[in-house]
Amino acid sequence: LDLREFRDLTELRCVTEALALRLSIERGDLQWETTLIAAHHRLTKTPRRTGADHTQINEEWSMAHRAFHQALLAACACEPMIRLANSLALSTDLYRRWAAPAVAAVRRDVEQEHRDILEAALSRDAARASGLLREHYEETARVVLSSGLAG
Repeated sequence: LDLREFRDLTELRCVTEALALRLSIERGDLQWETTLIAAHHRLTKTPRRTGADHTQINEEWSMAHRAFHQALLAACACEPMIRLANSLALSTDLYRRWAAPAVAAVRRDVEQEHRDILEAALSRDAARASGLLREHYEETARVVLSSGLAG
């Protein structure tokens, strides 16, 4: 894993998903809102850490987490952007999993970050939602970069 590449992937993801989220908020209908709320509900009901090993991310949570982020962008209706966002998410997910045991990752209130993003999206506040999404990804980057797991 290359930390410089991770920084670049994170920035590209922030820019790409901010645009996709803005379009989703503009184009999204009641069905989009319903799907988004359902994805968030599943995420909140799925434990982030496994019972046996609190240093590892629960695989079910990872799937629910990915589904929530995909739901945020789904209404943008721009397939190339959605494919790019998914590819970047998969690439950065490797780093997130790698840093999962770090103290900063365990202490982080990811649940509140997701609630705030959801509320901004449902309020149709594109600027706030995009800003919160960027902060969410940048906080992940800070955790990865400060984890001490790479030279």
